[in-house]
Parts: sequence; structure tokens; C-alpha cells
Amino acid sequence: MKDKNPSTIPLHKGIRFKVILGIVSILLFTLVPFGLFQIQDQEKLLTEALRNKSLTIVRSVSSNSPEAIENFDDLTLQNLVFKAESDKEVAYINILNPDNELIVEDDFTQDGKVIKKKKKVEADNILSLKENILKPGEEGEEPEILGSVEGGFYKDAVIKEITRKKVIFSITLLGISLSIVIVMYLFLSRSYVNPVLKLSEAASSLENENLEIETDKSDELGHLGNIFKEMRTTVNNQKIILEKQVAERTIELNREKDNVTKLLNNMAQAVFKVNKQKEILAPISAYAKDLFGDDIEGKNIFKVLYTSIDVNSVQFSQMNSAYSVLFGADEIQWFASDGLLPEKINVEINEEPKILKVLHEPIYDENDEVEFILYVIEDITERVKAEEKLAQKNEQMKIVHESLSFGSRKELTTILLDFLDLLNKSFNIIYRLKNNSSPQKELNELFRYLHTIKGGSAALKGIGAKAHDVESVVNELRKSETSLDNELLDKLMKESHELKGLSLKYIKVAIKELKVNIKLTDNIFGNLNKLDSHLENIISNFENEIQESNHLLEKLYFTLYTFSSVDETKISSQIYELIKRVKTNKEEGSLYSEKVKADIFENLSYFKSKLKPVLEDLTILKDSGFNKEEVSIPSENINCLRNEILHLIKNKSISLENVDSIFNKAEDGESILKLIRSFEKVVQDTSQKLGKKVQMGVEGSDLLIKPDTAKCLRESLIHIVRNSVDHGIEVPEVRSSNGKQEIGSLKISFQNHNEEIILSIEDDGGGIDGEKLLTKAIETGSIKDKEITEKEKLDLLFLPSLSTKEDITDVSGRGVGMDAVRSGLNDMGGRISVESKIQKGTKFTITLPNK
Repeated sequence: MKDKNPSTIPLHKGIRFKVILGIVSILLFTLVPFGLFQIQDQEKLLTEALRNKSLTIVRSVSSNSPEAIENFDDLTLQNLVFKAESDKEVAYINILNPDNELIVEDDFTQDGKVIKKKKKVEADNILSLKENILKPGEEGEEPEILGSVEGGFYKDAVIKEITRKKVIFSITLLGISLSIVIVMYLFLSRSYVNPVLKLSEAASSLENENLEIETDKSDELGHLGNIFKEMRTTVNNQKIILEKQVAERTIELNREKDNVTKLLNNMAQAVFKVNKQKEILAPISAYAKDLFGDDIEGKNIFKVLYTSIDVNSVQFSQMNSAYSVLFGADEIQWFASDGLLPEKINVEINEEPKILKVLHEPIYDENDEVEFILYVIEDITERVKAEEKLAQKNEQMKIVHESLSFGSRKELTTILLDFLDLLNKSFNIIYRLKNNSSPQKELNELFRYLHTIKGGSAALKGIGAKAHDVESVVNELRKSETSLDNELLDKLMKESHELKGLSLKYIKVAIKELKVNIKLTDNIFGNLNKLDSHLENIISNFENEIQESNHLLEKLYFTLYTFSSVDETKISSQIYELIKRVKTNKEEGSLYSEKVKADIFENLSYFKSKLKPVLEDLTILKDSGFNKEEVSIPSENINCLRNEILHLIKNKSISLENVDSIFNKAEDGESILKLIRSFEKVVQDTSQKLGKKVQMGVEGSDLLIKPDTAKCLRESLIHIVRNSVDHGIEVPEVRSSNGKQEIGSLKISFQNHNEEIILSIEDDGGGIDGEKLLTKAIETGSIKDKEITEKEKLDLLFLPSLSTKEDITDVSGRGVGMDAVRSGLNDMGGRISVESKIQKGTKFTITLPNK
């Protein structure tokens, strides 16, 4: 704070100097113009006197010249000229004829002495005058001009006189001015300056009440002095009170400061502020040192918090841009650009990986512009782990709930193993697609597999939803008229392996949580056994691999698919992030920095290190999933066994060989009745989803069928039952308007006849429009012949990719189901036929060998 004592104010800034300056300024603006006017007036008078004298001389020569000119009396003219030039103030006198030629130009001799004729000179100190020589005319006539007289006269005497008067006047004026300044200064000092200075001194030392203040004057200054004196007393009294309050408030502030410090030191958060230079500034909470393991004051925030972010990355560039934009920004600009700073950071501190939650808040200056950024950092590593465990547990509980809702353990086991089998077949097709120039047949086959998985998932909603997603990707590929889109193929590979991983997750939960007995094979390992050498090859040839981005990406994708297929979602997500980094670097065409290369190498080594524990876990799962001692023959199989033995006895065809065959089927076979009844849940779920009412009935004497036959039958029924509910049976309103009961009927009956199973699925829905099928088949180019029988029209239902439904849903509508049914039955040596009547219903008949 500046010292305001009057004694410390420089002379040129003091009030005395300003008073003198004011007086002098007034004098300069009043006396100086007056003095200049007087000098100019004197100069004008002297110049005018010189002009009059010079004019008198010229006129004297002019008036005496006419007669001499007329008489050509040069001697007279010469006398006139030299008489005039004898005056020392005359520079020259010339008599000119009408043609401006000199009449007298020779020197003059007088008393034997030569007097030089003065020559005409033009100079600043010479006054030039000219007068015509006139001869008076007759009355009424103009005078005749005989010539002229010109003369030059020195102004030196006038200039000298003017200069002398200027000096005298200036000295006089200066004396008067000094006198006025002194008198005015003394008056103003006594009357105004001194009282003001005393007030100023008193104001600078309010606490000193002994300093004199003039209060005896009767003018405004005296009144001001009295007011100031009272004010000084009041201020000093208030000062005493204020000092007491300040002391009390200081104690409170120190106490609050201590509380804030304690709060900062007890917070489980790192709190500090950062300036535009990216420096970390105090105050800093004690937890910051615990978190970062060091005193971070004065350090660069980028080198403390953002060490895991590649300096060549787009994210790092965005963060730098944020720091250049946010400081000096207003509130709107802050909210527009705050998102450039990451709110979640994965960082390694003292070789320990941590997940940090970072909040940023602006600290504004007096202009409402951002001056600092407040950082509040929380270590959420343990919370994230806990949330992940909770999410994992919730997912397990969801899978448990879905699995329990699916049906019996036997049914769950069978369907999950069927899914794995179908997915392995799918992978065989997918890996061939890239090198196939005409892949439509393979895509249709792949679609059938996925459609079967989706249809069979029933209560296993997670698998059904994922299968629908993969099916959608395949459908996009099927629409491609040219070569297959590589991005779609990559997406298909990724999501299909994720589907297998999800199926394996359901199996894990079934084994570990539900204690289901599942006999797994080596197909659960996928390509895990190949991955070790695969990663070892990348690591050992890392410098070469890193130069070939395309080759490296292929190997990383293979690694991603392998881990995805065994339900290692966390590792898969890490691999996918690494793939995105490599792809970005490839697209930008930039070289890998040493930090990025080291990070990629470290990730590859980490993935390789995870292989062994993953293999061990799957091996344990495979070995523990099936316990032969716990295998029991289901009660329904025992009933079937009894029925078949009774059937042999009744037909008198009982033999040891037949009995052995029946007992073998009892252990591995499936009850056809139970298989069909398992679709009651499918009917219920599908009808509820579509807003329909459907009742399912089953007729037939139970019998055991082989696992392969059961699998084929299950896959066929998945499509037929769902299509019957979706396409066949109408919604209640439509059924009522057509005179039907609101509740639709779906009847499945079966019989064993001549070593064949004959199974019919019949609904009382709207039936199949053969003409509509024919029109659709012609539109799609599936057939050309328009003249076909009604039975042939209905048989078009089994053509690939043919569907009369306009909307595609997760239930049906893609035109794949019935094609998949016929293909599956043909592979098993079976067959299928269809009968239908409009508004009456549809009946499918399946025949399968049962030897």
C-alpha cells in the first residue's frame, strides 16, 4: 500500500506546485497575448512612420522631375536622385521612363568627388516604394505619365527600435508577472493551501488528534475543518471498535481455516487447483499425497494425472486444446468445452493400476472468467471392482432365473449343448466366407443355424437377444449383391464368438449355481490351445509385426475372437480397445511412438499371461461339469421303458437283443412326450409377446427317441411352433370377428408306426394363402412357372428366404425357418408335408426314422 503522508509527496505533484502552475498558466493566457499585441502595435507604428518618411522622399523626387524630364535636363534629375540617396536610410532612388528604363544610372561628380550611384537591391530589410511622375493635363483631361520614381529604404533602424522595445516590454511584463505570482501565491497559500495541507496531513494520520486543523475561518474551509474534526473523532472511535471486531474475526477465520485444513486432510479425495501453466497449486488435501505417493505441489498436472494417455493421441490433443480454451473462458464457454477433460482415468501409480474419478470445477476471477480449475479426484478402483462383482452376480442371478424358467435340467442341458454344436458349425462356415466369391448358400445355412438358436432359446432371453443381433448381421450380408463387406464380416466374427461365450456363461452358471450335470467336450476351448503360439509369435517378432498394421490387426482380431468365445469379456474389451488404437494409428498413417509400442507389447504379454489360468478354469469346468455317478435315468424314461417292454410282450417279439436295445435307449434317449411338452413354454411366451391367446394340446403314447432324432425334432418344432403362433393363429379380435373362439388351438400329436415317428402339428388359425406364396416366389425369382397345383403352392413355403410377412421381428419374418426345418429333416432321413385351408388352419406332418 502506498504511503499517503503529504511529506512524502514529490514537489511536482504537491498542491503548492499546482497553485503556482495555475497562477502562471493564468498569466500566460492573459498577459502574454496582451504583451504580444502591444509589441505588434509598436512595430506597426514604427513601420508606418518609416513608410511615410520614405513616401515623402519619393514624392519629392517625383514632383520635381516632370519639367526636367520634358526638358531632358539630366543634370537636374541627377541632382534630385543623388540628393535623395545622400540620406543613409535610402537604399536607392531610380527615375524610370514609361518603358521602365533608368534615366539616371551614372555616378555623380560633385566638387571633383565621384559619388557612386546606389544600385537597386531587394532584401527583407528593405522597404520598396514606387510613385508615378505625372504632368498635369488641361482642365478635364487626365494627367500624362512621364515615368516613375522607385525607391528602397532600409528598415534596420525600425527593426532595431522594435527589438529594443520588445526587450524592455518583456522585462517589464516579467517583473509584473512575478509580482502577481508572488502576491497571489502568498494570498492563496495563507487562505487555502495551508488549511488544505493541514487537512491532508490530518487525514493521513487520523489517529493523531493533536494535529492542527483550521476551524476558525468563517468560509467553507472552516466549515470543512469542523466537519473533518468531528469525522476524525468518529472514525477513531469506529477504528477502535473495528480493530476489536477484526481481532475477533481473525480468530474465527483462523479457526475456519483450521477446520478447512482438517476437512481437506480428512477427505478421501485429492483436492487442488491448477493454473493455465498446468501447475498444481495449494491448498492441496493430504489425501493427494497418499494417492499419488508424493508431494505434487508445483508439478505439471499432465505428468501427474494423465501419464497413461499417449501424447500423440487425439485425446491428448483435445486435452491440450481444453487448457488453451478454458482459461479466461466465461460460464457458457466452460460448459461447452469442459467435456474435453476426461472424467475417468485409468492410471498406474507406483506400479499399481488405479481407476480415478475426476471432477473439474471452474474458479472465476473478478471478471467472471476462469482463472483456475479445481480438481476433485477420487480413487474408485475398489468401488468399480465391487460394482463389477455385483454386476456379475446380478447377471448370474438373471441367468439362474432364466434357466429355472426354461424347463427341466435335462432340457436345459440338451439345449445348451445343442447351441454349442450349432455355433461350432457356424464358425466353420464363417471362416470360409472371406474366400468365397458366391457365399449365398453358406449364408443361408449360417442363418438357419442362428435362427434355430434364437427359436430354441425360449426363456434364455440373453442368448435369444444376442442370436437375433448376430442373425441381423448375417441378414445384412445376405442382401449384399457384390463382395461381402469386410466391416460386417468383422462384426459377424466378433458377435458370433460373443454368442458362444454367452452360451458358455449359461453353462458355467448351470454347473456352478444349479449343479446341473453337463457332459462337455473339447469344443468349449475353441482356439485357446492355438493362441499361445500365436501370441508368442507376435511377441518374438514384435518389431516386424508393428510395422505391418494389417497383419497385426488380423492377429489381434483372432485373439479377440478366441477370448470372446470362452466368455472372457474383460480381456476381450481390452483387446478391442487395443485394436481400435492400432486401427486409428493405421488410418492416420503415423508412426508408433516408443510409449505406444511399449504399451502394445505390454498388453500382448498380459494377454499371453492370461491364457494359462483361462485354460485351467475351463478344464476344471469340463471335468467338474459331468459326474457319471450322478447320472440317473429320468422317471419319464423309465415309464417309456415299461411301455416298450409291454409292447414287445404284447407283440410276442421280446428277445434279449431287443431288451438290451431298449435299456440302452433308457439311459441316453429322450422322452418324446416330454420334448413336445417343453414347447408349452415357447407357446406361452410367444403368444403373450404377440398379444394372442393360444392353448397347446399333446396326444400320443410316450416313447424314447435317440439323441440325434430328439435334436432334429426339437430344431424342427422350434420353427413350426413359433410360426404357427406368429403367422397362423390370429389375435383375439380377428378370431371373434371370424366367428372363432378367442383362444386359438395348437395340437401336436405323434405315433410310432413301422419304425417311423409320425408327428403332426395342427393349428386352427387363418391358414396359408397359396396364391400369396406364389406371388412372393415369382417376385423373388424363386420360380418362373405360374401354373402349379395348390399342393405345390403350399410346398413353396419350404423355399429358402421366402416369407409373406412384411415385418421382421425377433419371433419370425425372415423366411428361413421352414427351409431350415426341411433341410434338418432331410439330413436325418425324414420328411415334412403341409396342408392348409384359409380360415380353417394349417397342419404340418413330420416323419422321422426310429430304428
